[in-house]
This record gives sequence, C-alpha cells and structure tokens, in this order.
Amino acid sequence: MNGLPHKTIFIDRNSGGRAFRELVTNSGINVVLHDEQFDKRTEDHVWLKKVGALGWAMVTGDVAVERSFLFLDALKRSRALVFILCELNHSNPEARAKCIIREYPRILELCHSHDGPCLWKAKSNSALVQINFKHTLGLLKRQMKRGDVRM
Repeated sequence: MNGLPHKTIFIDRNSGGRAFRELVTNSGINVVLHDEQFDKRTEDHVWLKKVGALGWAMVTGDVAVERSFLFLDALKRSRALVFILCELNHSNPEARAKCIIREYPRILELCHSHDGPCLWKAKSNSALVQINFKHTLGLLKRQMKRGDVRM
C-alpha cells in the first residue's frame, strides 16, 4: 500500500471487536485491540504512551477525545498518532472494517510524514484533517482556571 512500510493499527476499547479485527487483518493490516494489551480500566495516558513508543497508529471513533482535557493532555506527553474516524460510530463490524481499510493508505502517508503527537479527524467519507489539539488543550486549561469546565 503506497509502497510505505506497514503500521500496526491500535483500536481503542470502544471501536473494536474480534469480528471487526478479523476482517481488517484479512486485508493485510495488522490490528491490535485495546483489550488485548490493556485492562479495560487502563487510563489514557498509560496506553497512549505505549502506542506512541511502539509507533502504532491509534484509531478511534470516539469524537469526545477531541475535547477531553485528560486525553489531550496525555496525547501531548506522548508520541502517539491518533486518528478519529467518525464513521466507526454506530456501525457494524463490516462497515468499521471497510472504513479502516479505505483510510489505511492515507493513515500510512500521515504516519510516515509526521512525528507524534498528532491528531487527525475524518467525518463520514471526508478527508482526514489535522486537529490543532494543543490549541484546544490551551483553551480547556483556561476554561478550567475560570471554572467553566472540569476535567
């Protein structure tokens, strides 16, 4: 795919499943599910650090991470490359697998052209757009100081 070295895709605890994994793996993409590596209660900063250190690409359908102080702060302190694919939400395993397979070449390009930490997002069938998560993190910190938002 694109002549670039393959990347392992790490799927967060809300987006995976064994049937999904099998479909993606059958297309030649190495997939690691969250629960195969970590306890369900493992905090984001722990697994984000490991995912970044191993050079895996993290994929999630959880759009809430884009505005989560704890997640963004952990991302900032990691080397992780995170991709939010909105199409993974409310989909069956086949549709989630198709989404990953379709986006994988672009994920590879971005992983090989950027050093982490980075965050990208794609709404259904749209291009991956880089998110300035450090800016969002700064806004959330200011809101917390004013008491407008909690972690």
